[in-house]
Amino acid sequence: MKREQIHIGNMIASFMKNNGISKSELGRRIPCCRTHVYEILNSPSLHSQQIQRISEVLDHDFFADLSEKMKEV
Repeated sequence: MKREQIHIGNMIASFMKNNGISKSELGRRIPCCRTHVYEILNSPSLHSQQIQRISEVLDHDFFADLSEKMKEV
């Protein structure tokens, strides 16, 4: 049975939307250009260092989210 792929970019985008954080704001916090933010949010996978940095600047544990999602699929 094939496991459904977890899309981390969608998870981050959803968190940002639910918390009123714009793409420009994430870019300022990381820091990176807005274009790179779009690449991050469209990416189904990210390096652990990127996830760690985004978790830090958004004050949210995306590793825990990934772990919970893995239990669901």
